[in-house]
Amino acid sequence: MQLDDAFGAIVAGGEVKDKPDTEGFLLVLRRLGVAKDRAVEIGDSARDVKAAHSAGIDSVLFYPPAHNVYHAIRLAPH
Repeated sequence: MQLDDAFGAIVAGGEVKDKPDTEGFLLVLRRLGVAKDRAVEIGDSARDVKAAHSAGIDSVLFYPPAHNVYHAIRLAPH
């Protein structure tokens, strides 16, 4: 879709052991030269939110109507 120019850094699944994982978040922050406390992850699953929090990064849950198959309370970090 030729969106490469829309992002300052991209980490693809083949560059890390698992996605989402703290490794991917930390790699993109290094590439951007951004500190953890200046970053926020936007995810659409509990795994995204948990991985960001494990990396020490704040996160925002993207929960559009199409995601009503998830249980919102279970997606919130504990």
